[in-house]
Order: sequence, then C-alpha cells, then structure tokens
Amino acid sequence: MLYTTHHAKFNLPQLCLLALCLCVSVVHPLRLHAQTLSFPATQAEQQYVIQTTLQTRLNLRSVCFSADGKTLYVGAYKHVLVWSLSDAKLAATFTDSALSNMVTAMSLCNDGKTLAVSAATPGSSTSPIVLFDTNTNKKSATLQQAGDTVQCMLATKAGKQLFVGTYDGQLTLWDVQAQKVEKEFAQQGSAITDITADDKENWIAVCNHAGQVEVFDAADKYLSILSTTLDDAARALFFENGKTSNLAAAVAGDKEAAVRLINTKNPRNKRKFTNTPAMPLAMCQAENKAVYLAGSDGTILSWQRMNKTDKTFKAHTDWVTGMALSPDGKLLASVSLDGTTRLWDPKEGLLLATLLQLQPQSDAWLMITSQGTFNASSPDVVTFYNQADSLQAGLKSQWQSPEKVSQHLGFNAK
Repeated sequence: MLYTTHHAKFNLPQLCLLALCLCVSVVHPLRLHAQTLSFPATQAEQQYVIQTTLQTRLNLRSVCFSADGKTLYVGAYKHVLVWSLSDAKLAATFTDSALSNMVTAMSLCNDGKTLAVSAATPGSSTSPIVLFDTNTNKKSATLQQAGDTVQCMLATKAGKQLFVGTYDGQLTLWDVQAQKVEKEFAQQGSAITDITADDKENWIAVCNHAGQVEVFDAADKYLSILSTTLDDAARALFFENGKTSNLAAAVAGDKEAAVRLINTKNPRNKRKFTNTPAMPLAMCQAENKAVYLAGSDGTILSWQRMNKTDKTFKAHTDWVTGMALSPDGKLLASVSLDGTTRLWDPKEGLLLATLLQLQPQSDAWLMITSQGTFNASSPDVVTFYNQADSLQAGLKSQWQSPEKVSQHLGFNAK
C-alpha cells in the first residue's frame, strides 16, 4: 500500500451507492474526521515517510485533461481544481454561485477553450451548467439545464454540441456556441449514468441506472435505433475499438457485476465478462485498444483484449468513480471517494503521483510523487514522520521540487 489512512473503518455500501446516485455534497459524517495520509519517500540511500492531513474526504467523481494534456481538471466541492501538471502545482480554481454542490459532471467544449461544469443540489428542478473560458479562468455563460442533477456530459469532437444526462432521466443536446437547446429526447425511466459515441460520432449511446441502453443515429436526427435492457444498473459505456459493431457496458448492482459486450446487430447477444473490479463503475479505452476498468474495491484493471487482464493499479482505498486518459495516452487520471486524485503510467500500471486538496474550498494542496518528491501550497502541510523538529525544514527543502515532480510526470522542467 502506497499510503495509509488512520481513521475508523466502516462498511456502508448501500449508503455509498446512494451517495453516488444522488451526488451528495460532502460525505457520510464518519468521513468528516481529519485523516493522516502517509507516503514513502525513497531516493538512493534515503528512506523517509512523508505525512499530511486530509481534513475532509470528498466524493470526487469528475476528471478530464486539457486538449494539450498539460492541465488536469478535477471536480471538487462548489468548484473545479485546475492542476498544472507541467508546473506541478494547483494553478487556479473555477467557481461560481451556480455551482451549489459537488461537481458531478464536466466536459471540454470548443476545441478545449471551454469547460462545461455542473454541480447542482439534488432535488432541483434545474441543473445549471456553467461554461468557463479555460484561457481566462472566468465564466463565459450559464446553460439552464432542465431536470435534476446532471450526471454526465459528452461534448462532440468539434466541441460545438454537448449531450447532457440528468438524475431524473432527461437527455438534452445543447448547441454550446448558440447557448440553446438543440434537441430534447424522450425522458428515460431512470438516472442517466453515461453517454458515449463511436469514433466517427455516427451513433450516440446512453445508459441508465435501470440497466437500459439506447443508441441514437446522428445522421437520422438522433432516431432511436437500438434499445436493450441489462440485468442490473449500467454504469459506463464505450464502443469497442470505436466501432459501432459492439457496445461495452459496465454493469454493477445487487444482481450482477460484470462487463457486457452488446452486439448492436443482435442486441440479445450480450457476452458476459466477469474479470472486473468488485463493481465496475467507470471505463475508458485508449487508442491502442487497451481498456481501463475501475470499481468499488479501489482497483483499476487494464485489459489488452476484452476480458484479458494486463495490469492491476492499486492505491485508492475507496470507490474509483471517474477516469480520464491524456490526449497522448501517456497519463491516466483517476478520482475516488477516498478524496484523492491519482496519476498513473497506464502502460506500466505504476502510480506516478497523488494530487490532494487538503480542505474543501481552501488553497491548501499537495502534489506528491511515488518517490516522495513533492510540491505544496506551503512546506508546512507536510511532516517527515519520526524526524526531529530541527531536521524538518531541511528535509522539506530537500524534497520539495516542482521541477522533479513535473519531470516524473513526463514534462520537461522549465
């Protein structure tokens, strides 16, 4: 284990499931206690343990990379954390009064120039989507999405259109540039959990918490061309290899925990793959056809072929709820209910760094590599375990290096 937590353990899977579905703001009261996180610091003959305090463990569930892969956006409580990976620091935050809760969905639009963000309070009749200019870090517009909390978004490759799915089953297509609704689809019977498209964006697929999967034809004004129902809640979707012939669906609930491969020509044919994390909650696919699956046991698996495990990624201690690949495929980012953001080498399956906002809506942060080199809002946020007070300042100065952190992530030091 790459870090440990010192707090009361508890097992509340049903409460966690409810938290995910309703997108509750903070967490169960037991998670409000401050936790000490420990990280190994190893270099040549030096071996230390670096510790920091995580004040509140938030339900992180939204993450995406910038178009150039140098910035990582992470949805937090009432704002978005803007991590500069090339500078190894928390560079900015996006916030607005319309973001009233945990960020539940994000998507880059307009060729990466606009970030669409939603963070509504569950039970609302509208769920505002705030558009931020990624160059100025300022709000450019607000889209008034009808329905309860936004659960997922999908921007088209050109970034001019944005599909939005809500907790009460609303599916909407927005014209982002004109800031108006282009199409409202027939309401689904349950919370929409994911939206995906094939590589050419000919087909758009949607799944929901009731296990329903529906596919729409973009060339035919988004006419429904396929509808099928799985045995349990559908959590995530992707078209295998970007083609329309097979649609992979992560299924996780009381009845089943598996990945189903749906043959779109014969939807009754649903191959079942059970070699998954405990409950598969998130999926993404790389251009080299590798598939990444994250689940409720905190692990991430990589499949080089469907159902053939290649690597197992271990560091998270709670449900992994969101993942994103950098545009060049060299970094994999994951977020979790354990309140951490992790950066991985997807090819090797190795943890590269952990990113932490140490307290909600604060400027206290830490970015620390698997080797122990770090950058932080202040050296005072870390302590070298079991080292004398007289040595702390010197050790912090030695191990704090934004240049080494950025180099460890694959970026050239400035």
